[in-house]
Amino acid sequence: MSQASAIDATELAFFEATSVPTTATSTGEAWAPKPATLALREETSAWLSERVDRLRRLLGLQENWDSYGAKPIDPRSVEFAVRLLTSLADVDGIEAPTVTASPDGNAALCWDDGHRSLDVEILADGSIEYAYLNDEDHEGTTLDAEDLAILLTQS
Repeated sequence: MSQASAIDATELAFFEATSVPTTATSTGEAWAPKPATLALREETSAWLSERVDRLRRLLGLQENWDSYGAKPIDPRSVEFAVRLLTSLADVDGIEAPTVTASPDGNAALCWDDGHRSLDVEILADGSIEYAYLNDEDHEGTTLDAEDLAILLTQS
C-alpha cells in the first residue's frame, strides 16, 4: 500500500462474498464486535513473511507430532491461515502472532500482550474458532478477519 488510509471494518472481509454472522458467547450472552474504523499501514508488516514461513513449516509435522496422537497439519488450514495473516498484516496496530499447531491438525495463531489474549484456530473449511481473554472473555467462530482485527485493535 502506498499511502495510509482508513477503512470501515466491514470492508476487511476475509471472504469477499460470504455473509455469515459471527457467533460468540460471553458467559452465556451473545457478543458481536463493536463497529470500528480500522487504520491501514502504509506498508505491510515486516513480520508477515517470517510468520508465513513458520505456518508453511507446520506442514512438516507428522502424525503424532506431539506424542499424544496429534493429526498432521491440513494444508488447507495453513493456506487459510496465510490468507488471514496477509489481511491482518495490513491493519495498523496488529503485531506479530505466535504461530502454533493444534492437535486436531489445524494451524493456530496467538496474540498475547500481557493484558489480553486472542487464540485462533483456523480450520480446513476456512472457519476461524477463537477465544478472547480480557476483562470481557468470550469465544466464538467467524469467517471474517474483521472480527479479529477489531479485537486486536480495540483498547
